[in-house]
Amino acid sequence: MTIASHDPEYELHRWSVLVTLLSMDVVRPVCELMGLARAEFDRLQPRLRQQLVAERQRSGPPPDASLLVMHQIPLVNNVAKALRKDATPYLAWWERHLFMCDTRDHQGLRNWIHVLHRARNEPGLWQRLFPAPLQDEALQRFQRSIDMTEYSQWEKEIDAAPLSEWDLHLYALYLHDDILYSDDEHDEITDGAKIDVELTIGIYQGFLFWRWVLKSCHADQLDRLWHEARTIVEQAEMPWIREPSHPSTLDIGL
Repeated sequence: MTIASHDPEYELHRWSVLVTLLSMDVVRPVCELMGLARAEFDRLQPRLRQQLVAERQRSGPPPDASLLVMHQIPLVNNVAKALRKDATPYLAWWERHLFMCDTRDHQGLRNWIHVLHRARNEPGLWQRLFPAPLQDEALQRFQRSIDMTEYSQWEKEIDAAPLSEWDLHLYALYLHDDILYSDDEHDEITDGAKIDVELTIGIYQGFLFWRWVLKSCHADQLDRLWHEARTIVEQAEMPWIREPSHPSTLDIGL
């Protein structure tokens, strides 16, 4: 399972985040980095905006401006329900297997990323995971899968450019601020569209890496990879990982 659960309320939450995110102009330049085809994005965005505007017109303004955000939640949820019901097979697949909007999502893939992070700087550990002919290429591909250079470039571009009217409305409505800081004023906190974009790009790149692994390794090599990963987790004392899933579970049909 790639997302946290099949709980209806949680799935509605995911679709609601997806609705607002994919309606935004700032997301279009990076939709393909998120694994979402440009043609699908361009087909979907006008539809989402039309539905959001129509829903707003039907529901009318909130009785008090201070209730604007709370008033927006059922509005977006109604659009999310319609979209989830009528989603194309491709969009439904993308939402289920690639989209990430919560740290509970994609735990199987994220566990493996932790293991490979732990092993990548220790040749002895990396050699235990992958067969000799694949070790160097596996390391290079994994390094690329965690490289967020293109995302960082997009982030700089949206920071430097004014928001469109549509995006500005959403940022104001949800009180987004792309430059937030933690309580100690040192660590930046991603907000607005950035957090969901960054998480989803990382998930997509991670699955691209595993697509190569699954195509390059034989069944017995995958079994060995799984066995060694579990041993590394135990020996390295990584209690937040209960047990890496078998690599075969990371085949999402990319």
